Amino acid sequence: MNNMKTRLHDLLNDFRKEFKEMFESEDDFPEGTWVEINKEEDIDKKINHNRSLYLIATDCKFYENPCKLVFNEKYKVIYRGEGYHPKVRLKKPPF
Repeated sequence: MNNMKTRLHDLLNDFRKEFKEMFESEDDFPEGTWVEINKEEDIDKKINHNRSLYLIATDCKFYENPCKLVFNEKYKVIYRGEGYHPKVRLKKPPF
């Protein structure tokens, strides 16, 4: 069990480091686009079908959401993903 905890701890630290470096880099991180999606049809209309890094943010209040990344002082990130098929992934529940 301790081995699993150690591996999880290391993985989370690697993720934090990678995410922090990505946001601090001015050269490697392209400018993002804010897209509001209110229904499934919006995904097909507003999301490109190419490799993407995406963040799902909401103004819904959750009991526990330790994420500190907030947009427009209102929308808190609840999920982070990346891949070649963001439309397919965004149509599935994030949890």
